[in-house]
Amino acid sequence: MLRRLGGLELAAVTGAVMAARLGRVPVVLDGFGSTAAAAVLYAADRHALDHCVVGHVSAEPGHRRLVERIGQRPIFDLGMRLGEGSGATLALAVLKAAAACHNGMDRAKPVPLPHSPICSSAPRRRASWKANRKAKALSVT
Repeated sequence: MLRRLGGLELAAVTGAVMAARLGRVPVVLDGFGSTAAAAVLYAADRHALDHCVVGHVSAEPGHRRLVERIGQRPIFDLGMRLGEGSGATLALAVLKAAAACHNGMDRAKPVPLPHSPICSSAPRRRASWKANRKAKALSVT
C-alpha cells in the first residue's frame, strides 16, 4: 500500500529507516519527504523513530505539523527549501560537534570557567588527557 500511495521512493526510505532501527543505526531525517516516509513507521509503533532526529523543518506546507505529530523537534528551523540533504548536512555537523564535546569531557573534574583559577591549567589537562588516551591505546594493542 505504501508504494501505491507514496511511491517507490518513499517506500524505500521507510524500509531504510526500519533497517537502520534494526541495525541500531541513527538516522537524520531531512525534509518533508523523508519525514513523511518515517511517519508511517511511527503510526505503527510510537517507538519506531527513537533512533531518528529531524535535521530541519522545511518551509514546505505541513512539514512542521508532521514533525510535531511524530513527537520530534527539529535541530534547525531555518525555513530552508533547498533539498539535496542540506538540512541533514548542517544537522550532522552539529551532532558530531556535540558528540565530540560530550566524549572529550572529563566528568571527574570541574569544568573551567573564564573567571575560575583552574582555567589556566586547562591546556595542561588536555595534553595529559591525550597522553592517557595514547597510553591506553598502546596497552590494548
